[in-house]
Amino acid sequence: MDVLERELFMKKGCSYLFQTKVVLCKSGWPENIDLKVLEVEVIRSSSEEDVNELIANLDNVSPMSLAVMVALPLVRFDLCQVVMIIGAGGLVGIWIKVTMKFQKVVMSCAIVVGKQRVFMGTTIKRGGSLLMVQGGDPTISFEWKVTYGTISPLGVPVKGILINGQFPGPNMNSTTNNNVIVNVFNNLDEPFLLTWSGVQHRKNPWQDGVLGTNCPIPPGTNYTYKFQVKDQIGSFMYYPVTAMHKAVGGFGGLRINSRLLIPVPYADPADDYTIIAGDFFNKGHTTLKKILESGRNLGRCDGVHINGKVAKGDGSDEPLFTMEAGKTYKYRICNAGIKTSLNVRFQGHTMKLVEMEGSHTVQNDYESLDVHVGQCFAVLVTADQEPKDYFVVASTRFTKREVTATGVIRYTNGKGAPSPKLPPPPVTFHSKKRVGSPPWTISIDPAKRNSIDINVNRAISLPLFSPTTSPM
Repeated sequence: MDVLERELFMKKGCSYLFQTKVVLCKSGWPENIDLKVLEVEVIRSSSEEDVNELIANLDNVSPMSLAVMVALPLVRFDLCQVVMIIGAGGLVGIWIKVTMKFQKVVMSCAIVVGKQRVFMGTTIKRGGSLLMVQGGDPTISFEWKVTYGTISPLGVPVKGILINGQFPGPNMNSTTNNNVIVNVFNNLDEPFLLTWSGVQHRKNPWQDGVLGTNCPIPPGTNYTYKFQVKDQIGSFMYYPVTAMHKAVGGFGGLRINSRLLIPVPYADPADDYTIIAGDFFNKGHTTLKKILESGRNLGRCDGVHINGKVAKGDGSDEPLFTMEAGKTYKYRICNAGIKTSLNVRFQGHTMKLVEMEGSHTVQNDYESLDVHVGQCFAVLVTADQEPKDYFVVASTRFTKREVTATGVIRYTNGKGAPSPKLPPPPVTFHSKKRVGSPPWTISIDPAKRNSIDINVNRAISLPLFSPTTSPM
């Protein structure tokens, strides 16, 4: 069904907490529908008089008031989850589940209230279709098939690792508190193991996907990861952790968006893009593994890629992303490389750093930013230049020989190829200057329902190099 979900939170004292989800039926209340209450253990309800009064005045009661009125007469509880179903003509029903603790015994209560009657643990049939209205946090599911495939980010064919035929792999788009299910089928001829970098796996460490907590998925079998992105926001990525698989693919972006009613410290961008960049070796993962096992160094990388590609710069390149003049876009930038730090910059544009490793930062404008191996951050880029093509540039850092890759960003209805003159990289290398990391906004995220905001500038002195670029 075509729905739009919103979540509301309400706390009163320390005795109970409401989690209320509003389900807006864009097409109105369907004619053919079943309402089914799931996982009912113990049924409790308010008095018959209270329920009848609620039903009689259902159209005149606000959704939040209705949730409170129905939930409060129930037994004392710790957590109440309410789903309100709103059609084109207004409120048409609610679903309530209350978890109660009584003398150390946990009981669950579920009730569905509709315009005609109260349903407790029953199914109402008005046709053949089925709508499951279920409380709790939403669940998103993925099915991934891991296979070999030929990739050539630097123009040289290499045996790569694809997820659903893609290099890099598909983006995972989630929202705070989503339950995530990923069914991974390993069609390689060797074990394969994924990790979810940055996900906290609270009370669930055996889904982390690293050796010691997870065994690799044997060839020809599948494994289903189940975890919750609890109280988190930010830009992260997933990648394989064994047998040098990461050198040839199996990685991708992992977004955790803030819930719609939780504010973020910047306006909504026009679109949300992910840049996965990294160093690349044309030798292939099997050869790289043998090199490391023999005790030798991998040496310098053969090149750098941006989302698995390198622009030729001859006017024939397809754009990685498009922007409309005057609008601001969010770019999540991750380094999925093996050993090399990168510097990222946008030709003719500045970047406003807004988030790093799942925390909002004090917002400064930068001409370029370093992104180290395994690191992700998010920036805002405003399309405020002449409408045409521009390069996004990634170049190696702290290496004697600089290697550069470019990708094309195109203005909608823009005319003109990007300038061959690339923005210069930072000049610092063996610097003894004082180092300043991007200032963080240290805060308890609104998802955790607290409000503490402290701006902190951290600075340390390093003898060898400056890992970040100074703001403009």
